[in-house]
Amino acid sequence: MTRIRGYELVASPCCRTIYAQAKFSSVNFTASAFWTDGKRENSLMPNDGGLRKCECGTFFMMSDCTSTGLDADDNPYFAKHLHDSDLPLAIQSASSQKVELAARRAYWMHLNDGYRGIYIAHRAAEQEATELKWASDWHRANPDKRNSFKRFIDKLLFRTQTSAPPAPQAPISFPSFEPTEIQRKNMIRLIELVESESEAYLKEYPIELAELYRELGMFDKASALINDIKIENQDVVTNLILDLCHKKISAPVRYRY
Repeated sequence: MTRIRGYELVASPCCRTIYAQAKFSSVNFTASAFWTDGKRENSLMPNDGGLRKCECGTFFMMSDCTSTGLDADDNPYFAKHLHDSDLPLAIQSASSQKVELAARRAYWMHLNDGYRGIYIAHRAAEQEATELKWASDWHRANPDKRNSFKRFIDKLLFRTQTSAPPAPQAPISFPSFEPTEIQRKNMIRLIELVESESEAYLKEYPIELAELYRELGMFDKASALINDIKIENQDVVTNLILDLCHKKISAPVRYRY
């Protein structure tokens, strides 16, 4: 569980406006579902990486604020979270690579949101069709052999016919995904920014970079990055992205741990 043990006062790096910042005693990134591009649904923590908009109009990172060493009072004043409509301006006017990186990450997820709705509807329809077919096939193979008297007695006793067991896991499909020119340009620039990060970051768990290459259709580059990850750092996400690369699927995909 995410726990906050009060708030401290910090000064923004641009105009030194004083804001309150949470002091966490524990952080929980649990969510109802995750996406390969980093989006978390119903997450206990925001997806924005600490990107904020100052009252002077400058976009900044909370991690770049200066601590005053003072605690906030009972009415803390917080820096504004960005609206999706703020992201293009945040990118254009970024005062540092760190701000641009955070803004482009958020923009990447925002631009994929339109596809998410299509994906969820597609998966729900496919799952429903799969379960209906499985139930129909199962009942055809296991017909109700009760006579009319037995059915009458079972009805009086509120007994129901044996239902089909849960459908076995079946291969799933994905609606087509074709990034727009805006999406492609944003992802290409995001790759440049991610590649400028520390060498250790890229070697140990380059999952974000691999996902960007995959969504751009550069499956060989994405696969090579995943294959270079040490065994102890491989997980559900690395395996999923590698499998999607092998199947030449570029769409952002929803999953659960």
